[in-house]
Amino acid sequence: MTATSVISGRTWPAKVVIVLAAAALAWIWGLSDIARTDQVINTLKVVVPAVAAILLWVLLLAPWSLQTRLSIVGSFALVVLGCLPIFEVDGLTGDLLPQVRVRPIWKRLAGRDSAALTTSSSPSDLDAASGGAPVDLSTTTPWDFPRFLGPEGKPEAPGPELARNWETHPPRELWRRTINDGTEHGAGWSAFAIVGEFAVTQEQRRAANWTDAKPAYEEHVVCYEVLSGRVRWRHSDPVEFISVVAGDGPRSTPTIVDGRVYTLGATGILNCLDGATGRVVWRREILAGPGYNNGWGKSCSPLVCDGLVVVSGNGNLTRANEAYDDALLAFDRETGEPRWHAGRDLAGYGSPVLTTLDGDPQIVIVNHRTVAGYEPQSGEILWDYPWGNGEPNVANVMPFADNRVFVSSGYGVGCVALEVRRDDASEWQVREAWPANKHLKMKFTNGVVRQGHVIGLDDGVLACVNLETGARPWKRGRYGHGQILLVGDLLLVLTEGGELVLVDATPKQATELGRVQVFDDKTWNNLAVSDNRLLLRNDREAVCLELPVVGPGPANDGAK
Repeated sequence: MTATSVISGRTWPAKVVIVLAAAALAWIWGLSDIARTDQVINTLKVVVPAVAAILLWVLLLAPWSLQTRLSIVGSFALVVLGCLPIFEVDGLTGDLLPQVRVRPIWKRLAGRDSAALTTSSSPSDLDAASGGAPVDLSTTTPWDFPRFLGPEGKPEAPGPELARNWETHPPRELWRRTINDGTEHGAGWSAFAIVGEFAVTQEQRRAANWTDAKPAYEEHVVCYEVLSGRVRWRHSDPVEFISVVAGDGPRSTPTIVDGRVYTLGATGILNCLDGATGRVVWRREILAGPGYNNGWGKSCSPLVCDGLVVVSGNGNLTRANEAYDDALLAFDRETGEPRWHAGRDLAGYGSPVLTTLDGDPQIVIVNHRTVAGYEPQSGEILWDYPWGNGEPNVANVMPFADNRVFVSSGYGVGCVALEVRRDDASEWQVREAWPANKHLKMKFTNGVVRQGHVIGLDDGVLACVNLETGARPWKRGRYGHGQILLVGDLLLVLTEGGELVLVDATPKQATELGRVQVFDDKTWNNLAVSDNRLLLRNDREAVCLELPVVGPGPANDGAK
């Protein structure tokens, strides 16, 4: 037997592993019709065993000397072990890819600690910022953005006509502040609600006097000045939400109505706060008990309507039973007393939407396994429709026309238009206006309606779907699992990577007009705008940008 044949006989296992792994990856990314998150998970299932098999082959069968084989395996192990004290996994992306970053201790030693780059917002800065004066959250302006997604509960905002040329007139940064104060779990995924000159959001920060007997972190509701970023008041609750997969901290956006601020924390604390001072008016813990939270935390933003505050309820499958399957809960707006609760499904991650279908007001929401409509005053379930595959449903229901709603979910589910109407016997009936398809899979973003079409992020790629037919005229531009906001006739896209992109998106095409880098870290938070002032944040920083507009002024000089 020749040396060549001996070598060949010892290399075939490695070749088989490489060929099989390559074929599996080609199927996962080129031939299969599975969700992007499943593509990522399946890739890890292929790559990790393949690397392990190759290392085992090197150690036992490779046609090299024992010293060479041990050196290769040992060098690989040393590289991996050497990276552990330097790098850490800092959560996951929207596609469930691990995010690896340099550990903060090395950044501090190198003088590059991001927490030191901006002014922090500690409780001690309150008096200096405000002199103790109360703020006015009761007055309104045409530019108010008082709740999640905007004044109408959809990602559209009134505003001046935006300039289309960011090359000569880019957005101007007015201020930037730290949200994450440098501690391990100081974070949050809430957006801003804006009324007048003030904006309110939710954060998670290190507790001032924490001990082993209580949580190390607190949920905060914080009121900022829009023009300066100064903190005017702060409310805290001694609870924390920590999750590597979901991300730490609260994720619900406050709702501001008649000078009061309504918030829902990640652990299920529903607060009504005096908007002038942040003082608690009333407080409720809405979950049935420990273990009934959604796996990714309570994400529902409160709906305030008809004297009620409406939020989603219990959502943990492992603790579910008939007594606690309350997808929707309503509390008295003034006192916080429970008014009604509605069952038949567990809670999802979307927020309730008030609309009118076939002439009747109702609250619609996507639950864990259904889309449903509820009578606002009693909570009676008017109709429900099976939806989803058991994975999180997050995007809000989008009403359009007089009796139709558009529903979309990620994780490979897709979208559908439902027609909801009463029959001749006044019974509610639901049917698909067109067959469900996978043309728009909005994971945890929400879409906008333009000229009879819905535009949203399909697993991170901007896409357009015809509301009458379900057809998809176009799909282009990967922005990751970020967020979008329609201002006038232009679309602002905040990418998962922290870029702000100006897009002219119509039913015919999408054209990028400009982009600027705002954050250097993962960004999942929604956008909020008041006049031409855009408030953005992620789990680390908050920033206010002045958007260039059409017309005279120092920010734009009348340029388009």
